[in-house]
Amino acid sequence: MSRYKVLPLILVVGLLSLLIPLTIALANGGGGTVSTMDSDGNNISNMINIELTSLPPLGADKAYEGWLVSVDGSRKESTGILTPDGDGNVSATFWLKSGEEPSGENLFADFDKFVLTIEPVPDADAGPSADVALIHTTPAGAFPHIGHLAYSWAGNPAYTSGFHEGAPKGITVGLREQTNTALAHSRLSLSSTDLADVQAHACHVVNIVEGTEGANFDATCGNPGDGFGVLNYAADTKHAGFAASAAPDDTVIVENSRRVAAAAAAVTTWAGQARDQAMLAIGSNDIDAAKLFVSNAEARLVSSLASAKTAYTAAQDMGMHTMAEPPPPAPPKTGDPAVPNMALGVLIAGAALLLGGSYIYRRSRIRLGQTS
Repeated sequence: MSRYKVLPLILVVGLLSLLIPLTIALANGGGGTVSTMDSDGNNISNMINIELTSLPPLGADKAYEGWLVSVDGSRKESTGILTPDGDGNVSATFWLKSGEEPSGENLFADFDKFVLTIEPVPDADAGPSADVALIHTTPAGAFPHIGHLAYSWAGNPAYTSGFHEGAPKGITVGLREQTNTALAHSRLSLSSTDLADVQAHACHVVNIVEGTEGANFDATCGNPGDGFGVLNYAADTKHAGFAASAAPDDTVIVENSRRVAAAAAAVTTWAGQARDQAMLAIGSNDIDAAKLFVSNAEARLVSSLASAKTAYTAAQDMGMHTMAEPPPPAPPKTGDPAVPNMALGVLIAGAALLLGGSYIYRRSRIRLGQTS
């Protein structure tokens, strides 16, 4: 082969060596989200919604499988095989089961990671393969605080039923629940036909909003709430800020922590105004006037409940998994740590010499032709 053909060949090979890794990276692709939600009104944060996009097609001898993985790695719960549609997209839901029914286990109690693996078909191993297509782990410093909001926080009143009966409630769980209870009693007050019953349920509204430590709590009328108080739950949503501070570069956590804070502030405003209207009803001597005050309280509790629901779902969204390819493994650390950087420098210098040399060679040939 003549020297005129060797140089272009070297250049082509060099370019291919740069383009092949890029082509492989683009071919892998894939992404999406895995978010936690409620499967129904009795089971909270027990279900994931899986939305994956642009997954590369696999051969008949391979399949995608999803896995929820616990913080300590001891639990790996399979979502089953996830089969993409013709565009490489997956849309599926999954929850842990007790028989055929949801177990009700809150996923923020234990699981901080979602992994999509590529499994052989058939697959004799019940566990995940080492071939990871996509993965996301909630930052370690933020995960406990997200759990405090959406699952459990020490010292809160306990769950009275379900999988976690006896464990303390999550902060936004209690916020939504108690706001809803206060709204229910405002409506019981409005439906009452005598002043004493109107005022008794108005008193319940005050007690539920403030809790047993509130300045206006009145044990004589009874307390259908859990004793902690809507306003105290709203104040404790500061854990959203703790999570954001622990993961300041995670935009999903930071943005949703702001949603939690804004919604909790709205709950504080609306619930506080509802309490004030309920107290005016308690002090009234006329049933029609008392009901007018209670009607004002109800309207504010409707707004308060909408905000409490927003705080609750935003807390769940703080734990959303944004799926991405796993980072490449780090090269083994051998010898002087500066060696890899030196090698990279040599490669770059070699590429520059290759291009520069070909240019000089071509120029010299042109000049030689001009002088001959």
